Amino acid sequence: GAVNQADPDIDAKEEKGTRLSLAGDLSDRLAVFASIRWTEITGPRNEGLDEVDDDFEFSDDRNLSFNPQHNIDTTSGSFQLEYSLDFATLTSLTSYTDSDTAAKTDGDLSNELAVEIPSPENAETFTQELRITSTTDGALEWLGGFYYLKRDFFRDFELNVFFLAFPPCGPPTEFNVNTIPVPPFSYT
Repeated sequence: GAVNQADPDIDAKEEKGTRLSLAGDLSDRLAVFASIRWTEITGPRNEGLDEVDDDFEFSDDRNLSFNPQHNIDTTSGSFQLEYSLDFATLTSLTSYTDSDTAAKTDGDLSNELAVEIPSPENAETFTQELRITSTTDGALEWLGGFYYLKRDFFRDFELNVFFLAFPPCGPPTEFNVNTIPVPPFSYT
């Protein structure tokens, strides 16, 4: 068949990101806290072998045709205002997160290129919180507020099945997806 070997660094993970935060008092009663963050993670897609005995040694051998990957790109930010009243603190907290994920899984879990499963996702989340909290000393402390959450989520799922064809002289010694005589079947 069309045999390929997964990369020896199949469990490698790379993460990078940056964050910028600001905090301070705008007046004797008003304070601000703001933060924006971006992260990018590239790593394996949970195709490791299970540990079957008690020696806690995990094999690096994988019977896969490619390295299943999980790539996540996230941008998020938050903005908080706190206003001090004589008897309480009024807080407004706003946040937004946008996360894009691209995952690709070796669906047949073998070193034959037969089934691959790409599954992109996008999630956008917006939150708004308004809160008032008592600050006076006494037997009764209180807290009240409102919280709003809006989340949009999209996930696509594709199943690519490759039909392998052998030439009359036997299996090919080198495999290229573009030379498959029958196009892949795709289900979305």
